[in-house]
Amino acid sequence: MYIADDPTLALITRFVGEAQNLDLSDAQFLLEQIAAIEQYVAPFPAEERQGRALEWIETHARR
Repeated sequence: MYIADDPTLALITRFVGEAQNLDLSDAQFLLEQIAAIEQYVAPFPAEERQGRALEWIETHARR
C-alpha cells in the first residue's frame, strides 16, 4: 500500500502500484509519466495547463 501526502503523487503512485510487472524503476516510470503529461498539456494555454494535467492524471490513474 502506498501513502502519499501530495494528491497528485498519490494518483500517480496508485497507477504505479497496479503496474507491478513493468521492467522499469519507479523513478523511471514517474519520469515517463511526467514527460507524457508535459506533452499532453503543451498545446493548451499556460493558465489551463495545471488543470489539464490533473485531468490527465485522474483519467489515467483510474485504469
